[in-house]
Amino acid sequence: MISSTTFVKATKSIVNASKILFTPIALAFLVFFSWQAKEQLTSLFSSANIEFIIASLLLWIFLQLFSPIFTLLIFRGWNIAIPYKELLLIHTNRLPAKYIPGGVWHTVARGADYKYRGLNGRQLAFYFLLEAIVVASVTLALGGTTIILFQQEHSIILIGIYAASLVSMLALLAAPRILAGSMFADSYAVPPQNYWLSITFVAIFWMIAALSFVFFIGAFSELQLTDSPIVIAGIYIFSWGVGYITLFAPQGLGVSEYMAAHLISSNLSLGYFMALLAGFRILIVIADISAWLLAKICLIEKQK
Repeated sequence: MISSTTFVKATKSIVNASKILFTPIALAFLVFFSWQAKEQLTSLFSSANIEFIIASLLLWIFLQLFSPIFTLLIFRGWNIAIPYKELLLIHTNRLPAKYIPGGVWHTVARGADYKYRGLNGRQLAFYFLLEAIVVASVTLALGGTTIILFQQEHSIILIGIYAASLVSMLALLAAPRILAGSMFADSYAVPPQNYWLSITFVAIFWMIAALSFVFFIGAFSELQLTDSPIVIAGIYIFSWGVGYITLFAPQGLGVSEYMAAHLISSNLSLGYFMALLAGFRILIVIADISAWLLAKICLIEKQK
């Protein structure tokens, strides 16, 4: 009989192997679709509104200022006083780790920094579990609710979106108490005011992220869309959440693009639209590198 420990180790190995294998496969498909649609994509990008592209980029860089607030509020709930500026530098300084194959190294690097500043292993486990649940639940609930409220066309897929939104809302309500009461000591419970305020800031983060995406999509005048900007924003948030909970896809690569391309009505075929949406990932990489360089400059100035 297989023990639970052996089963968990085997499952982790399968998931990690799937992540490693899926990344090049997803990239290969996106490159293939980009090559097939090179003339159409070239036409789209050559006529793109550069001001909208820059606005999208700047919004994503600005987003980094919101990233540490969830951490700050949860740690303060435990009376752990790590200043906001320090948490911001930890987050931005570790951004390049996001792009190491596997998709978990930014989290691992931050965990090492938090441990160095006094958090123990159980606190880190609780924090990262809660962070994962909150991020997944907020994106699915916020994005799904936006689609349901503002989408003009009704299809069978809305049932799945409605179900995902409802389950996510329930997860947000139950997560802190379930984690604190069953897997960890009650002393790890987060004060309700800290928890709900942190969720508010996570929601604001994704609203700004969606605005960045809307600017990116709006830059292409030849792209014909039937959905309103608010629906496109909701679809982006929801699609990102679907990619996030897909275990075999690091950072939702390929999965988020497929979901968004499937839900947004446009004059492009599914594969071509996925290739265009992959361009937004490139913009995010540029924004992350820019934020990382700014953090490095700040560290250098601080050390002078």
